[in-house]
Amino acid sequence: MASPTSTPAVPVKSDITLKIITQRNANPKLTNRLLEVATTAFRDDQTFGWRYPTRHEYPAHHRHMFWRYLGNELLDPTIWVVVAYIKDNGIEVPVGYSTWQRRGPGTAEAVKGRDNWLQSKLYLNIPI
Repeated sequence: MASPTSTPAVPVKSDITLKIITQRNANPKLTNRLLEVATTAFRDDQTFGWRYPTRHEYPAHHRHMFWRYLGNELLDPTIWVVVAYIKDNGIEVPVGYSTWQRRGPGTAEAVKGRDNWLQSKLYLNIPI
């Protein structure tokens, strides 16, 4: 039996950009958009159903729950909030975010250097 031919992988440039967001460079418009993304993504997720079963009846309360998470994460220097952006008609629009926290030894060392070289423009815009 002949093996199927495969074409070599060709790198494709994506319009997705990742940026590290901290309390210093977050703004109300960005945080509102991130809350919109999170509440929409988890509106019908059953893993959040046990935590807040009346989220459909009280969507503002559901949004507030995510604000408490995101707000605490933005204020905590040991947590990295990474936001994904896609260009829409030339404008960067946040479409998702993740939070990262280092575990294990070396946490203090990682936090100490967080706001210097990683915050520079060279490393903030990381195309995928």
